[in-house]
Amino acid sequence: MKGSYIVASALAIALSGFVVAGCSSSDQDGQSVGVQETQQRETKESSASVFDLSGTIEPTVMLDNDIMTIEAKDLTYKNNVAYLTVGVTNKTASDIDVYAATLGFSGNFVNGCMVDDGYMNCSITAGETVDEEIDFNLKNLQVRGISGIEEIGLGLRVTDSNYDEIYRDIVSVSTSSKGKEKDRAFSDAISDPTIQKLAEFEVTPSSSSFNGVEWGGIAPVSACLVVNKDGEHSVMMEVENTSDGNASIVLSGITIDGAIAYESRWSSTAIAPSKRAVVYVTLERAIDDDQLESFDLSEIRNVSMDVSVEDFSGNTLAMPTSVDIAF
Repeated sequence: MKGSYIVASALAIALSGFVVAGCSSSDQDGQSVGVQETQQRETKESSASVFDLSGTIEPTVMLDNDIMTIEAKDLTYKNNVAYLTVGVTNKTASDIDVYAATLGFSGNFVNGCMVDDGYMNCSITAGETVDEEIDFNLKNLQVRGISGIEEIGLGLRVTDSNYDEIYRDIVSVSTSSKGKEKDRAFSDAISDPTIQKLAEFEVTPSSSSFNGVEWGGIAPVSACLVVNKDGEHSVMMEVENTSDGNASIVLSGITIDGAIAYESRWSSTAIAPSKRAVVYVTLERAIDDDQLESFDLSEIRNVSMDVSVEDFSGNTLAMPTSVDIAF
């Protein structure tokens, strides 16, 4: 199903200039070796694109309940990727599976922004502790306006041996850079020529005003049209959760210049309180292949979509309403 595909896709796929990070557990062994020199060679023209690698962590218990204990053990950097090592202990009497950044639930964040990176999928027998290495691509973070890591949040989903969900929530750990980093808005970051050059995309800001637009505590901040190096067109909208609860933003009913491109539910994006997220639709993936030629994506004037809000249990917090994004 096309809508499900895009939920699993990282923002990097839409931009197509970045590497998608994510594996269950890896054997990376570096400790920030040569990362600063590598990034400086890639970004001679501007120091704005050099990621701050000073954020580290002390061993910290992120979660301790009747189901499991999760301890953040280390944060290292190598080859423009941040690696968070966590120890996960199964405190139940049966096997459990622990997930992060999957189709079932994707609720990770770095600093003030939700992210697609940080995939985890581990099976743990009763009483066992396993170490997992969770990775975050630094260039993906830079597109969202993040220049250094001060906090990492993991949206965790846990199932028991019967595949029943027994836990779903977001836990976090702060780094030594807490309170020191100053993130940029997504609209500012993606308009930066240095970022555009690194990612190999072109950006057209939306001319729409979102004053007064709000869906159950979720408010749009900005929007733009991005064309990546492969010629794919993605409409991206930055939103902010102004409520005090977790929520999921659901996109559906996508039209391009008045013509229906995709009628059903397209995506669901988790957003924690006081965080922002980038929700997006890659238009070529939304349109059926046999209908693609009927759309002129070279001259897009308006894209509209229905936006609704749910809680983490799937209950509706705000009914679908249409938002128009003009270019």
